[in-house]
Amino acid sequence: MSTVLSLEERLGLIGRAFPVWVAVMTKGVIEEYGDEGRQVITEALENQALIDGPALVRQREPESDMRGIIGTWRTISQMWGNMESSLRELSATRAVIRITRCPLAEQWKKVDAPPEMCEIWDSYGITLLKAIHPDLKIRRLSTIYHGDPYCEEVWELVG
Repeated sequence: MSTVLSLEERLGLIGRAFPVWVAVMTKGVIEEYGDEGRQVITEALENQALIDGPALVRQREPESDMRGIIGTWRTISQMWGNMESSLRELSATRAVIRITRCPLAEQWKKVDAPPEMCEIWDSYGITLLKAIHPDLKIRRLSTIYHGDPYCEEVWELVG
């Protein structure tokens, strides 16, 4: 007997599959075309985020302060699975986020995604969040995908 999935369950599966599809395509393109292929994938993700970002702002109307940006990021990241994170620091213009479980890294390891997958994926995510506040800068201090025990990022509003 087959189980009929709800629309919410189906959308959840698609959301969790999307990063894997991107990783598999990225791996193949980089293997075939090297740095030029990496640049093409990065630019394509940035271009898509430039389309998705304004729609996200219209739909969610997030506050353009650090709390609003982080809240939007947490909502978006739920699509990709059960990401576990905590705020190590939060002010009006700065946040330090620690991610102790990253379902993206877990899935990317299964498909042997390229080592720079986090950076490539961020070309979409950071560009998307810049629709909320264009002066957002994100600096990664550590990365689970590279073997660190957690990801830690510094988010700053400069300008």
